[in-house]
Amino acid sequence: LGSHRVEIELDGFLPFKEVVDLPAGGLPYLQPLQKRPPPPPPPPTPSRIALDLAAQATQLADNGELDTALERINEARKLDGTQPAVVEAGTRIDAAIRKRDLERAAAAATSGREQRIKEARALAAEGKQLYEKGRLGDAKDKLYKSLQQDAHNPEPHRLLSRIFNREDQVDKVRDHLTRYLELGGADADFKVREWLKAHPP
Repeated sequence: LGSHRVEIELDGFLPFKEVVDLPAGGLPYLQPLQKRPPPPPPPPTPSRIALDLAAQATQLADNGELDTALERINEARKLDGTQPAVVEAGTRIDAAIRKRDLERAAAAATSGREQRIKEARALAAEGKQLYEKGRLGDAKDKLYKSLQQDAHNPEPHRLLSRIFNREDQVDKVRDHLTRYLELGGADADFKVREWLKAHPP
């Protein structure tokens, strides 16, 4: 009876240390021992983290999130860039980004060219209207601006040759008619070729 200090140590359980009072009837004191919690897992190694990041990067790339995938794979490279899985994922992501950037650049160039051609045709049409109204100086200005936007359109050259013909500037007429033919301008009636033949340099 009375108070007793009890200490118990058992493998797999937390140490038990406590002062207990036995009951008057002499009944046993029951105190369940608590199991020792399992040790925490060891922290992942840099190589393990790199592999996980490479897997994440691959999944992101498959989902089309290339910029985020590049961030992940660069983190993996810093931790362990020699892992074959990291190298393979990085190569694949780099190639996908290069392809995407080239496609974007091509699309932007196409869009920009289409816009320039549209503006050039509008300027050429304005130049033609001004020519028909006899405003030759303003017409030339519009036509030259049109050629700055689209140097492959033969039509402004044909109209400029008519303007310079009215101004008796034979050399400029010849230059523009020659360029008109070089760019594939129509000459079904051979009038352009006949004029050039009749007015050699």
